[in-house]
Amino acid sequence: MPYDPDRMEDPREVMQALREETVKYRDEVYEMNGTVLTVEDTRTALEAFDQYARGFEITIALTYYQRKLLYRYIRRVRPGKYR
Repeated sequence: MPYDPDRMEDPREVMQALREETVKYRDEVYEMNGTVLTVEDTRTALEAFDQYARGFEITIALTYYQRKLLYRYIRRVRPGKYR
């Protein structure tokens, strides 16, 4: 795989970014409409992100909130790859 300067390489940095995005998104969703982002929503979005990061097609059916969380993960960890 060619070097990508936008890609986070340190696993600790990636995990910290994913945690931060999850908490930020959870709080935003709750403030906007009172919807609670569940642990299952987060797990599903993380599983989809894992498929994306490995270069596989995302085969998981995602809800609206799971898909939005996945997009946030991608934008945070690979900012030049998804806009």
